[in-house]
Amino acid sequence: REIDYEQPRNYYEKELTKSEKENLISNIINHLSRAVQRIQYRQVAIFNKVSKDLGEKLSLGLDLDYSKVDKLSKMSDEERERHTQKNIN
Repeated sequence: REIDYEQPRNYYEKELTKSEKENLISNIINHLSRAVQRIQYRQVAIFNKVSKDLGEKLSLGLDLDYSKVDKLSKMSDEERERHTQKNIN
């Protein structure tokens, strides 16, 4: 549900400083870089629902196609999971 993303969106966009955002992004990239690509897409799509800025920066750092991330972020949780059961094409 969209309401589930309001609090993290406000925290990311209004509470974190630029430096804190950079640290958060770096930490997420560091951890997700160890995951298979389909899981990276699934997780970054969820972060994209929090903030497009966050989704774009994570996509860039993980060398993911942002248009695919954005498309996944518009799917329901069930659709996104089904779509990422196999490698993303």
